[in-house]
Amino acid sequence: MRLIAGTTLILAAVLSLSANAFAADITLNDSVEAKYQYVPLGDLAVVSGVSEEDAAKINGIFCGSAPSPGEVREISVDYIRMRLRQSGFDPKEFKFKGADAVRLKTVLRMDLPLSADVSGEDTSKDVEPSSVSSAATFEEKIKAAIIKSIARKFAVKADDVIVVIKNISKALEGCDASAEVAAARPTRDIKSLGNMSFSITAKSGDGEISGIANADVTVNMDVVVAAQDISAGAALSGPMLSVQRVSISADPGDYFTSTASVEGFKATRKIAAGQPVAAAAIQQPVLVKRNDVVKVFVRVVGTDVVVETTARAEKEGRKGEFINVTNVNSKETFSAQVIGQGQVQVIIGE
Repeated sequence: MRLIAGTTLILAAVLSLSANAFAADITLNDSVEAKYQYVPLGDLAVVSGVSEEDAAKINGIFCGSAPSPGEVREISVDYIRMRLRQSGFDPKEFKFKGADAVRLKTVLRMDLPLSADVSGEDTSKDVEPSSVSSAATFEEKIKAAIIKSIARKFAVKADDVIVVIKNISKALEGCDASAEVAAARPTRDIKSLGNMSFSITAKSGDGEISGIANADVTVNMDVVVAAQDISAGAALSGPMLSVQRVSISADPGDYFTSTASVEGFKATRKIAAGQPVAAAAIQQPVLVKRNDVVKVFVRVVGTDVVVETTARAEKEGRKGEFINVTNVNSKETFSAQVIGQGQVQVIIGE
């Protein structure tokens, strides 16, 4: 009797919940003081609603370098979505809470250890560009500052950033090799590379000079490419894919670094052999079709309780998406998350 009553209560609770209540959550902190030179996502936000294994991987995702002492670096939700995608996680599976951006600051940078032992990955190569030599030309200093800016923005290795200066404004042309570049910032919010403009602040003698530098920027990355011609609608599998080093001039976050992260996806358009597999060219397969009768797994956080029932899907859904389903017996409609072929879940207590 107790089991039946408990089951009834659980199912009743399902019907009263909204879609957002069941999402895996990433709650961003407002402000964080850097603990390490290489900042893991786990220091910026709290992850819940995922397995312990996935939580460890997510917490260990590298989110760039700590800022210099006295400076503040903002890490936005969009940036974290990009890093999740690059690490093989679908950002659509997460509900973001808390701040829109984390304000990251450093008090004593020189005292910071390199990184936490959270991901098991070697972060020794993820370093900022080394300071340019005293003999470097002013243009070389601008180039080094732009590389540093891009490496931080997209969480890539400085050695992989390629910058070709096209021209600089007249105000900067008067600077000689003794001038130092204090800052290089994109003139607009950037989500892709290629032809870019940067606002340059330089210090020459006792004065400060500002101007614009235009440059072509690309990043060399090991990304998933098509090992053969892939037709539109084809399901991606191992033999179709390989990982190659290519030059990226778009958003690095639109590409994938492991074949496992895209296997099972379907191509939305033809992908030629050797072409990088971009996020816009693939999509998760439909696992639940409209009017399908699906299995509903109701799980209660902190317990081993799992209740199974059936419902009819009100719309199609892909893995991680939330769709409305209608209980076959009670005719009540509620929201559930697609987890597999013909399967959805509801999690209570998150």
